Amino acid sequence: MPRNSQHIGRLASRVSWSLGDQVLSSLSNFALSVFVARAVSAAELGIFALCYSGYVLALGVVRAATAEPLMVKFGSHDLGEARRAGRSALGVAILLGGACGGVVLLAAWIGPSEVQAPFMALGLSLPALLTQDAARFCAFTFARPKAAFLSDLVWTAVQIPCLMYLSVTGHLSTASALTVWGASSFLAAGGALVQLRLAPTLGTWRAWVRENRSLIPGYAGEFMARLGTAQMVLYVVGLVAGLTQLGALKAAQIAFGPVRILFWGLMIVAIPEAARLYRSRADRLLTTTRILALGLLLFALLWGVTLNLLPGSVGVAFLGEAWEHTQRLLWPMTAYMMAYGAVTGPLIGLRVIQAAGTSFRARIASSGLILLTVPLGAARAGARGAAICMALASWSAYVVWTRAFRRASRCAETTSAFDSGALVKSITYG
Repeated sequence: MPRNSQHIGRLASRVSWSLGDQVLSSLSNFALSVFVARAVSAAELGIFALCYSGYVLALGVVRAATAEPLMVKFGSHDLGEARRAGRSALGVAILLGGACGGVVLLAAWIGPSEVQAPFMALGLSLPALLTQDAARFCAFTFARPKAAFLSDLVWTAVQIPCLMYLSVTGHLSTASALTVWGASSFLAAGGALVQLRLAPTLGTWRAWVRENRSLIPGYAGEFMARLGTAQMVLYVVGLVAGLTQLGALKAAQIAFGPVRILFWGLMIVAIPEAARLYRSRADRLLTTTRILALGLLLFALLWGVTLNLLPGSVGVAFLGEAWEHTQRLLWPMTAYMMAYGAVTGPLIGLRVIQAAGTSFRARIASSGLILLTVPLGAARAGARGAAICMALASWSAYVVWTRAFRRASRCAETTSAFDSGALVKSITYG
């Protein structure tokens, strides 16, 4: 019993540090957006949105190639093996960051004058930004989320005072803000590597890609499908129902932002923890994913009920004039976020058994359901109709994800796909 209590205590500590890190990471990016939005013109804000979208795209691709394979394949292995893999993953992140930064710098060189300075700032910052993110995931893989939290704490503590100084002195622009953002991430990345005592290795990228070729395409494709669906929903609602309805839907998504932060924070810690559990007790994975899904579903319900019970004055203080339109969307968005939480359970399960192809096909199916129904809902009832269709499509997608996970887990049990001798072949990490 004391041993179980100690294990639960350590797990609770890792979950707490992981959630804290997710909050800090989101706060850092949110602060950047707020400072820029308050200081620049609408045209410059559009350029910033373009730069930030480029960062998100590069981040998703690099995570698919480094962080996600690292967590699902090495989260359950001994620390020495995980550290060797971490060094290779960091090396790949640095190389991909340099490649992405080079593409952005080329765009700055050939682009119009107004985008040159912001694009140059982003291009020079991408290697540090992507390395810092990879270092965070190394910390999660090593069961050391406190190191990730401290890294993001350094980033936030350096970034926000610098942005405040630029704002007060009148020197804040899209380019200067991106420069501060990138420089802060460089310090944060260095701090994380010092804490973890981890040095990247650049020469093992071929071995890393070869060893993870069964995972990287599926994870990258799944990210692109998820990102594309989110953007297409906003475009469709704006086109079909108008900008006011689009603003209401976006405000509703902002209102549920803390729920998303919790979901992603738990996913980050749940994947390596569930992988460790699966290695010793494979029969408990299905129950574990069900418990996770139920917990996330109930949290989304609780948050939605709380939002629906808020006094109007609090809602207006939170979201301004958009609250009047947003109120009508709260219950449909609650149902949608409950489905989102329920889907997270089988998604984590598919990550643990390394069924990247199955996960990608399930994502395509669920994205297709949303994209087929949202235009009809938006045309009939504006943002509320779109939110209702998102909820219905997502609950239908939950059935798809659950069946996909069950089939993949049965296949994994039959073929012993998680056996370390069959799946994790020896890699020369240098």
